[in-house]
Amino acid sequence: MKQLIIIHVDTEAEPNEVIRIGKTPQVVPNNKDEMKEIILDDISWVSKALFKMIKIADKEGYRGKEEMIKSQIEGLNSLLENEPEEPITNSDENIQ
Repeated sequence: MKQLIIIHVDTEAEPNEVIRIGKTPQVVPNNKDEMKEIILDDISWVSKALFKMIKIADKEGYRGKEEMIKSQIEGLNSLLENEPEEPITNSDENIQ
């Protein structure tokens, strides 16, 4: 299955609109099991994309891979412990 994940980050938007995550209109799960598979696959692909960005930053000398990965893990743990109250928008609209 082709994976297309749309992540729109607007740091100047309203708090509940800062991060919007969506799929193209062509990706419509038929049931809960398909939705589960799509979400878990998307998480995996977003992790791979983040790692690619980390490798680029490391290669360019901005910061070391290990330090950035540790920082991201700490950030995720902090979010887990102090989950933000504002909702994270899940948008099905096509963001361009």
